[in-house]
Amino acid sequence: QEKTTMSVDFQHLAKFQHNDGRFLTTLVSKYLLHEEDLKKALTRFMALFGQMNFKKRQLFQVSIFNLPQLTKIRELRTTGLGRLSAITGTVTRTTDSKPELLTGAFICKECGTIASGVEQQFKYTEPVLCTKQGCNNKTFWELLPKESIMIDWQKIRLQEDSSEIPAGSMPRSVDVILRGEMVDVPKPGDKAVFTGKLV
Repeated sequence: QEKTTMSVDFQHLAKFQHNDGRFLTTLVSKYLLHEEDLKKALTRFMALFGQMNFKKRQLFQVSIFNLPQLTKIRELRTTGLGRLSAITGTVTRTTDSKPELLTGAFICKECGTIASGVEQQFKYTEPVLCTKQGCNNKTFWELLPKESIMIDWQKIRLQEDSSEIPAGSMPRSVDVILRGEMVDVPKPGDKAVFTGKLV
């Protein structure tokens, strides 16, 4: 189908774990650390076994679903940062999809050298220094959109279900960021389970 997201059933992963269970335990507890490794492995897999009719600079992502344990919205704590978690609720609001720069390619406006593969650090990030010998440019860069990797993203508001609200309490909500092919899938009013990392 030429999609760029591979959906992986967590229960299938459980069948391949070692007897001590460290594989799944580490994947869940330190998902933030291993997410990039999963993306790189999937990219290599597609290069070796996939039908190579994708764009030259294609971004592949892994989407894990069917976690055995659901976390309630009001149970989310800082101890869960970086973990793979699944939360359930009702979508109450969605934003329009917007482009996000993931990896930038820049041209030095002083010597013309191209710096590619500049990862964005939660904000617009340019190269620190031009790599050409003798050029000390640190600030004059121009983004090359066609050589960069961009992805769609969308923010939704997820509200806890009425059955999980203690008596006398107001419903709690959390913002969820969707990227890639997940954008525009959930609509306001949908009840759904979202699996991802808490950041």
